[in-house]
Amino acid sequence: FHLDVSSPEDVEAVKDAIAKNPNTTFVWAHSCNGEYDIANEFDNLYCEVEVAADTEHKIWDIQVDRIILGTDAGVFRTPENPLVQNYQFIVENSRHILGAVISEAADMVAQKNYEQIIPQ
Repeated sequence: FHLDVSSPEDVEAVKDAIAKNPNTTFVWAHSCNGEYDIANEFDNLYCEVEVAADTEHKIWDIQVDRIILGTDAGVFRTPENPLVQNYQFIVENSRHILGAVISEAADMVAQKNYEQIIPQ
């Protein structure tokens, strides 16, 4: 889900929804809006992270089995959407960053955590 929480009440509402739905897998876009403690609190919550955008390396505050790799970057520039980010650059930069991380952690973020959500 894509949700920007802006108050403690918002955070509590998200936590309440996740807690009341333990059989539902949630994927929260944009690094769980910086609410990393929530990701570590619930086994049914994953944080979608654009590794290349995480300049402060805050994502590693999340348990590695709670992170999945993602991006909002589009693939094609069009007259309607001329500001599309360079998808290839983001992918290559993410690979470079994950290459500097312990191999097992990088594999979990880039692939294995997805396999937990979407069985093959």
